[in-house]
Amino acid sequence: MSRIGSNACRRSRPEANPLFRRLLLIALLLEAGLALVLIPWSMFWDRNYLAHLVPGLTGFITNNYTRGAVTGLGLLNVWTAIEALADLFNTRSGTDEE
Repeated sequence: MSRIGSNACRRSRPEANPLFRRLLLIALLLEAGLALVLIPWSMFWDRNYLAHLVPGLTGFITNNYTRGAVTGLGLLNVWTAIEALADLFNTRSGTDEE
């Protein structure tokens, strides 16, 4: 009787559910990507604590090429999240048809 309870308990935990983990990873990639796309072009980026801490980095951090590189990494994260989401839907729809 205790084995059935322990199996049910294991199934209800979020780390035991692969769908939940995949959705959580997609949400993390999407959120990080959108932040990396938007933040370099905001006023938050210009008032950076690290730039005030190390004044030599100010020119590097506020350079448009650096901002573009960070934005590119953000777009890569967003693209990865979209591909993972599409793969998730394709995998789920393929199992429904069988």
